[in-house]
Amino acid sequence: MIQNIIVVPETRVRHIGLLDTSEFYRWVQRWLQFYGYWKDSNEKMYIETMLPGGGKKIEFRWECKRKKSSYFTYVIWIASVFIGLRDVEIQRDDKKIKLQRADFDIRLGARIEKLTKGAGFLRSIYDRFIVRRRIEEYKIDLYDKFQQLVNDMKEFMNVYA
Repeated sequence: MIQNIIVVPETRVRHIGLLDTSEFYRWVQRWLQFYGYWKDSNEKMYIETMLPGGGKKIEFRWECKRKKSSYFTYVIWIASVFIGLRDVEIQRDDKKIKLQRADFDIRLGARIEKLTKGAGFLRSIYDRFIVRRRIEEYKIDLYDKFQQLVNDMKEFMNVYA
């Protein structure tokens, strides 16, 4: 049986403005891959639709896992919606750059999946007194990585602000 331990219930990163969406998409994948979270099976959903008036709407959902031990797995989930996506061209340092303008809304969360075998009195004592400190250490570790991802995302989004 898997028990979910919520570390960050949901955080929202929102940016209205310019962004190189394809580079952002690849950058987040590379970040997750570097820290051991990315596998090709992480993408649970990807939908791209045309909106009336010429813009696009892109939605995707990832659930990225990293096995910490035989009983614990870190999970970072990302649900993104890019609304009103339109191509624009800007001039920067004598170069023309193709970007996209949209409302970028990203929701993220983190949890630890704990594999529990058995139940009963001994299991509750083991969880309460022996594993408790390790779980707290894992929560702090995952929270720090999660905050690093959120801060790096905000920094990336503000490159063209």
